[in-house]
Amino acid sequence: MMRVRQWPPSWLGAPALLGAPALLGALLVALAVSSGAHAQEVPRVNERVTDQAGVIKDLARVEAAIEALEHDHNVQLWVLVVETTGTETVTGYADAVAEANSFGGNDALLIVAIADRSDALWVGGMLDAVTDEEIDRLLTTVLEPRLADGEFEAAVADLASGLGRVVAGELAEPGSAVDGSDGGGGAGGLLTFLAFIIGVPLAIAGIVKASRFFRRGSGGEKTGAEQGQPADLDQRANALLLETDDALREAEQELGFAEAQFSEADVAPFRQALEEARVEIRAAFELRQTLDDSEPESASERQQLLGELVAHAEKANALLDAEHGRIEQLRNLEKTAPQLLSALPDRIGEAAARLPEAERQYSWLQGFAEPLSEPVEGSLVEAQKRIEFARETVQEALNPAEGEAPNVVMAVRLAQAAVAEATVLLDGVAQLEATVRAAESALQTEIAAAASDLEAARRVAAEGSAGIATDDLARSEALLESARREVAAQRPNVLAALQQAQEANRLADAALVTVREAEEQGKRTAAAFTASLQRAASAYERANNYIAGRRQAVGEEPRTRLREAQRHLELSRSLAAVDVVKATAEAELSERLAQEALTRAQEEFEERRHSMGEGSGRERQHPRGREPRPRDRAADASGSMAGGAIGGVFAGAMRGRGTGFGGTAWGQPGRVEGGALPAPPGDGGRSRGGRW
Repeated sequence: MMRVRQWPPSWLGAPALLGAPALLGALLVALAVSSGAHAQEVPRVNERVTDQAGVIKDLARVEAAIEALEHDHNVQLWVLVVETTGTETVTGYADAVAEANSFGGNDALLIVAIADRSDALWVGGMLDAVTDEEIDRLLTTVLEPRLADGEFEAAVADLASGLGRVVAGELAEPGSAVDGSDGGGGAGGLLTFLAFIIGVPLAIAGIVKASRFFRRGSGGEKTGAEQGQPADLDQRANALLLETDDALREAEQELGFAEAQFSEADVAPFRQALEEARVEIRAAFELRQTLDDSEPESASERQQLLGELVAHAEKANALLDAEHGRIEQLRNLEKTAPQLLSALPDRIGEAAARLPEAERQYSWLQGFAEPLSEPVEGSLVEAQKRIEFARETVQEALNPAEGEAPNVVMAVRLAQAAVAEATVLLDGVAQLEATVRAAESALQTEIAAAASDLEAARRVAAEGSAGIATDDLARSEALLESARREVAAQRPNVLAALQQAQEANRLADAALVTVREAEEQGKRTAAAFTASLQRAASAYERANNYIAGRRQAVGEEPRTRLREAQRHLELSRSLAAVDVVKATAEAELSERLAQEALTRAQEEFEERRHSMGEGSGRERQHPRGREPRPRDRAADASGSMAGGAIGGVFAGAMRGRGTGFGGTAWGQPGRVEGGALPAPPGDGGRSRGGRW
């Protein structure tokens, strides 16, 4: 959605139009200047007006216009004035600023670069009434003439007013100014029209010639394959894979809402489509795993696999989209939203009632090694934020301010999503506690069994029986000793200790394989399979819960590993009655893949936090009533804005709110502010830009 326009010199007071040679020269100069510019750091936008160039003198006038736009039309306009966007295009810079500051929903962002004499307007996904054509018209007829005259306050104020009229549907006639001025009349308008008609083709011709020149200078024109089409397909496949995985997870939540609201006959097609979409996305992830493994494919094979991956993902998306539209028609929120809204306080109360038990579960987990509780760090705080957000959203809709009409449909959707996300986070804590308790309960029994089997193997070895593998006995002894040391630690990792004890037991059994009776060996093999399957299922659940609670910051690689772990886990279960040895191997592979998925997801999550400016200090938080541990205050300060990008999904979904879950970093206390949860499907920003 990006485009850079060349504007006629009439804005600069020049009497004549640029000719082709002058335009080509200007383009080459611009390329030279751009190559020497430094990349701009994406700034934090903490205020509605951020003037880094110091050109806005009458701040009150600008703020008043922005306030009126929000009050009258529910649009949150942010203004950023910079000296230059460096090597980035103004629209690319606008997109980067919007993403870094978690803008979305009903947000709009105006960028003005003084030294570059360029500008861009970015709008969130909820502002679909503001078309690309309307953005262009606002820039060319309202903003840029004022900027060219140095009237910066008037430029921003008039753009805010014009944007409000566009949102309200007060569209100007083609060729007239959005702000109500004569727009296309006069010599200036004629020059603008002629310059656009003549200058744009010349600019396109100059760019084409320049690009051909540079290609010839580097060895001639390249074929489509040489220009990187496979790489483009790879990027498209990765993006589509993430998009479809997110859509599938959201559809699974939506199914629960539909089952509670509609009859079985209405929901059955949705459930069937969801199952078919799962099959398609599983096939897509298997192809991604094939592409990511250590065995390279030829260029043609890789392109074929990527094409198949895209086809599976697109089919899954189509299935989900079709059912989503049908369910939306059934739901007809305009009619049912009041009833759904009145039922939400009970659902919110049920989720809130789980917090004390979740606190107890999390506190109990603190008695064990840190890696055990890492997957649920911050989950309680984030769950409470979402619950509070849902409660406030419902209350505002039930008791609107005087003179304001509540947006009941939006409130229902936001509150439902908030409660669903809080439930996922609380479920993760409960599941992890159950896993650790089961491991703690089984640990001593497993250690005793391993010691008994190891002693029996030693006796057989001392008797000189053939087939006893002394290397296996040595490894079994080392693992058993390591498990005992772990159990004796002040904060033991009971999952690691259980795994070591089970492996010691397995090795001791392997050492006795030639002397055990077939029936006894079968029992041991089955027991080893059961233990491996339990570990694999536990590892998968830990990784799945972690990714589900933080999926906005987790990419395709850990998700691919997770889906592959799920596939091998299911294969292990299906082989149990046929070949226990193969089933055990599949379970062990599933466990390894799940652990890799969790590790990589944690790394990507931390990388995202650091890239958004959060400090490296980490802490655990109880949502209320507890003294926090010593913490990195600098990390708290620098991470305050980054929390919106990771703790939330989109920003600006409700009027008059800030960005993110209270602007706090993941897992750190703070109030939930508006826009922290997903807006309706399709929320995404667009930017258009120009020059003055």
